[in-house]
Amino acid sequence: MTPKQNGHLLKVLKRIPVFEGLSPTQLQKLISICSSRPVKDGEMLFERGDASDHMYVLLRGAISLLREDGIEMARFEPVMPLGELGIVDNRPRQINARAVGDSMVLSLPRRSFDMMLADDLKMAVTVLRNLVQIVSARIDEDNVRAFEHEEVSSRARRLEQELELTLQAVSSHGLDSDKVRKGVQLELQKKIPTVLIVDDESEICDFLSRALSEYDVVTAEDGVDALEAVEDRPPNLVITDVNMPNMDGLELLSKLKDERPELPVIGLSGYVEEEAAAKLGFDDFVFKPMRVAQLRGMVKAHLTSTA
Repeated sequence: MTPKQNGHLLKVLKRIPVFEGLSPTQLQKLISICSSRPVKDGEMLFERGDASDHMYVLLRGAISLLREDGIEMARFEPVMPLGELGIVDNRPRQINARAVGDSMVLSLPRRSFDMMLADDLKMAVTVLRNLVQIVSARIDEDNVRAFEHEEVSSRARRLEQELELTLQAVSSHGLDSDKVRKGVQLELQKKIPTVLIVDDESEICDFLSRALSEYDVVTAEDGVDALEAVEDRPPNLVITDVNMPNMDGLELLSKLKDERPELPVIGLSGYVEEEAAAKLGFDDFVFKPMRVAQLRGMVKAHLTSTA
C-alpha cells in the first residue's frame, strides 16, 4: 500500500461513526488488519444467516440490502460501513447484501478485531461507547420515521377525502372535475419544496432521493447539468458533491451564489476535512458516511429558514 492510499484509508476510517475518537495510531492498527475485496456486479457480499465474521467499508460502487423476497430495503454508497454491529454481538446476518455494479469493500475480520480490542482497553472503551450511541440513534431515527410516516399518511388520507368531496361538489354544479383535479394537484406541487441533488455517482443520487422522499427531488450529474436544472426548475435547496467532472461543486457553488445568493447550498464529500469544509463557502456540509437523520434535519432547517 502506498503512503497516499494509506492516508486515504485513514481519512475514511476516521469518518466512520464506530471508529470516531480513535487516535491515528489506533486507526493505523485497524488498517494493518484490513484487506481490500472486490465484489462483482450482482455478487452477494453476504446472505441472511451468514456468520458476522467481517465488517465492511464500501470504498467503490454500491451495495443493496435485500429482504428474502428480493425487495430492496436500502442502498449503501461509499464510504458507508456494513455489519459494524455484527462483529461485536456476533449475531448472524439479518439481511442479504448484493453488489450493484462492480464494487470494492474494505474487509475487517472480527477475530483480529477482537484480539486488537483485548490488547488495547482504551480503544475497546471508545469503540463500545460509539456502538451504544449508534444503536441509540438508530432507535430514535426509527421511532421518528415511523411517527412521521404515520403523520404524513394520515394527512394525505385526509387531503384525499377533502379533495374527493370538493370534486363531488364541483361535478354537481356542472363543472369539469378533471380540470379542477389537475389544478389542485398543480397547486399542491408548488407547495412541496424542490431539492436539487448534484453528484456524478447515480447510486448516491438514488440514496439521497430516497432519504428525502417527502420533497420534490431533482438530480443532476455535474455542475453543468445542475445549472440547466436550476434554470428549468428553480429549486429551494441544492445538495452537491465537491469532486465532479466538467464542473465541480466549488465552481457550481460560486455560480449559484452569484445568480441566486439566497439559495441554500449544502456541500457533500467524504474526502474533505471539517476545518477545510468550513472555509469553502457552503451553507452547510455533509460528511460521508452520511447519517440520514442528520441530513434530513439539516435540509428541514434550511428550508424552514428560507420559507
